[in-house]
Amino acid sequence: MIHDLKTWPEHFRDVRAGIKTAELRLNDRNYQPGDVLVLREYDPQEDEYTGEVETRRVSHILASDNWLQPNVVMISMSDTVCSCCWGTGEDPFPVNDEGPLEFTRCGQCEGTGEWEKRGERDASRT
Repeated sequence: MIHDLKTWPEHFRDVRAGIKTAELRLNDRNYQPGDVLVLREYDPQEDEYTGEVETRRVSHILASDNWLQPNVVMISMSDTVCSCCWGTGEDPFPVNDEGPLEFTRCGQCEGTGEWEKRGERDASRT
């Protein structure tokens, strides 16, 4: 599952730098190991998203009433996930009338973000 999350600048910077590898969150989304977190930097002073995005895979969930408040989990994050398909290998925004697009190098796109549609490159997707 993919979770789109608002992340304040001070936390976002630390995730991007590799310093912050865990996150405390309400468990209102049933987080599970293997899920993908799409962390979107949000500036609360401007009340808007900055456009910066980091993606991470959930490696572990700590949910224990002995250590945390009820309905709060600590999410451990590992490896950066391809932001083109968020590690799914599928187009996150399929064109409904023409069928889904197919990702050419899932998770290993080397930053190209290239998609193919029926054997031809779809320039509108990059």
